[in-house]
Amino acid sequence: MIAANLLLDRHAYTAAAALIAALPVEHELRGPDVAEQQRMLQWIAFREALHNSNRTLAELDNTEVDWLEALIGGQQDRPAVWIANTLCFHYQRCRPVHTGGESGPKSLPYTPRRKAPAAPLSTLSLKPNPAQAWVAISWQALEGEAPQAIELRDLLGRPVARITTSGNAGQVVWGLPRKGLHREPTPQPCWAPLVTNWRLNE
Repeated sequence: MIAANLLLDRHAYTAAAALIAALPVEHELRGPDVAEQQRMLQWIAFREALHNSNRTLAELDNTEVDWLEALIGGQQDRPAVWIANTLCFHYQRCRPVHTGGESGPKSLPYTPRRKAPAAPLSTLSLKPNPAQAWVAISWQALEGEAPQAIELRDLLGRPVARITTSGNAGQVVWGLPRKGLHREPTPQPCWAPLVTNWRLNE
């Protein structure tokens, strides 16, 4: 069908009709397929007669427009859609968009998906970060995930300090040494400890 429609745009009406007429030989057509084939053949004949009268699809009279609407016949096959598009574009005779049936709701009612509650996570924070003189290290762990130790490393990954911890939650204030941590290139000393290791209870 699509190839035949392309032939119509090239005014090759005989070739388009021959292509559609050959469909029963190539495929076993049944009820709706036969009706679609016949509608396409009528559309080809109409386009050829229109071309022979030196008119375009934009120059139809009311009788021809009515005949094309009758040819559509409420169908949604390819020639019916092409004809309907032509009538809608040139003559503002548009039909509702096909949604697969006109009875009942067009779509299922919206039901918002319920998100599963987010699993609680163990948390670890350093404040302030970057730090200059001291840093408060706080942790809140899930049951069975309490850290045994928090190891601080510099930006090159070298161990700087190891703080032993106990319990699922806590806070340690640690004074920063002037040596051993990465110094940021700022006018005033600014130390940036990084926590890279949280060991969990086995």
